[in-house]
Amino acid sequence: TALSSIQTRHMEWDPGTAATLAWLQETLLALGTTPELDSFSIVRHREIPTANVEVLLPGRLHPERELIVGAHWDCIAYPESFADSSARAPGADDNATGVAALIELARLLRDQPLECSVRLVWFAAEELRLGGSAHLARRWRDPAPGDSLLCLINVDMIGYDPDAPDAALIYDERTAALAAEA
Repeated sequence: TALSSIQTRHMEWDPGTAATLAWLQETLLALGTTPELDSFSIVRHREIPTANVEVLLPGRLHPERELIVGAHWDCIAYPESFADSSARAPGADDNATGVAALIELARLLRDQPLECSVRLVWFAAEELRLGGSAHLARRWRDPAPGDSLLCLINVDMIGYDPDAPDAALIYDERTAALAAEA
């Protein structure tokens, strides 16, 4: 409800971006976690400064191995946002549902003994060519032997289509072994 009450979270509307980043940080701090901003810019009609918000929950046995769970916080109103970046876009399903799920996951896991590390990432700019996830992916673009990334789970639009599968695992030849392990 709080997230959807922000006028819009369209990436080209600076007040919505600032309000969302502040709200996420305050909410995560109140949970007793340590959120960090991973800042970057998206270039559209102008340079748009933004950030992913991350919380790292360290693993005890294998802290160097990471499972990433992500959800995007930006949204658009279709087709209104294409003409007016300040158009009301609450994004209640796409993707306040994913944001809420990750906040709850942070609350549930923050004091749990984890085998590997869990990195929770609230992505910016998903509605602009997956900008936030592409920014994060650069960390693992050319994995070396012993790569630390187990897998990434993307949480998007919970409950949108009751006839669709609840989850889909996407992998290729290079990531099949890691997907099986995860």
